[in-house]
Amino acid sequence: MEDFTTNNVLSRIEELLKTRHWTHYRLSKESGIPYSSISNMFKRNTVPSIPTLMKICDGLKISMSDFFRYEEKTFSETITLAKNIEELDEYKKNLLMTYINCLKQSDK
Repeated sequence: MEDFTTNNVLSRIEELLKTRHWTHYRLSKESGIPYSSISNMFKRNTVPSIPTLMKICDGLKISMSDFFRYEEKTFSETITLAKNIEELDEYKKNLLMTYINCLKQSDK
C-alpha cells in the first residue's frame, strides 16, 4: 500500500475529481463542505481531517478504503457504474437497491 502524505491525499482528491469532470465547487456541493474550506485546503496544501475526508468520500460516493486503495480498473468500473446509476430515475434506483440488498442477503 502506498504511503499517503498530504500531497498524495490532495492529489488523490484531484484525480477523483478529474475522472468525474468535477470542480472544487461541485465537490463542495456534493459533500456539503463549504467551498472556502475546500479551496483553502488546496491553497494551503493541508491534509483534510478524517471527518472532512469522510464527507469528501461520501460526496464522491466512494468508501474511505477505496480512497486509499487505488486500483485503476476497480475505480474505472466504479465510476462507470456510478454514472449509470446517476442517470436512472428514482423508481429504477429503488429497484436496483432492492436487487443489491437481495444479492447481499443471499451471501449470508
